[in-house]
Amino acid sequence: MTLVTTGSGTLRVFERICEEMLQRLVGDESPEGRELARGARELHSALLSWPTEPPAPAVRAAVISKVLEMHRSVMEYTTARRQ
Repeated sequence: MTLVTTGSGTLRVFERICEEMLQRLVGDESPEGRELARGARELHSALLSWPTEPPAPAVRAAVISKVLEMHRSVMEYTTARRQ
């Protein structure tokens, strides 16, 4: 079973997570905000390349894990900034 599909499949879910992270960080010029946004852009770029350059299974798993980890970090960071 592969987690990379095209169109509205699984890959698109992770692309949307990256897009959501970037949206939440718009306008945040703090060092931490810029670093989180840079990481989200890098992950998004990697995901966008998968349909034409499929990664090895271990790389795919590592990137997906990083997306989920970063999403948690962005959510915690942006929630704390609002308080």
